[in-house]
Amino acid sequence: MSFPYGEDPLQAKDRPVLVVATETRSALVRKITSQDQSRRPHEYDRLPREASGLTKDSWIRKSHDTVLLSSFRRRAGWVTTRV
Repeated sequence: MSFPYGEDPLQAKDRPVLVVATETRSALVRKITSQDQSRRPHEYDRLPREASGLTKDSWIRKSHDTVLLSSFRRRAGWVTTRV
């Protein structure tokens, strides 16, 4: 999934997301980052790699974004435990 990166909306970065729900053309997602967010517990939850299929421990944003289903590039894995 490609999301704007930094302040420049023309620059984007591929980023894994957790799909929370889908509708006909859109999905409700939570962004995932590998950058340590332990100092922002009100904004992020820890996501162990064992639970996500990702290559390293990550952090998942508590807030949701709505994106078009056509924005997805590939499926990276499945979450095996409740986050």
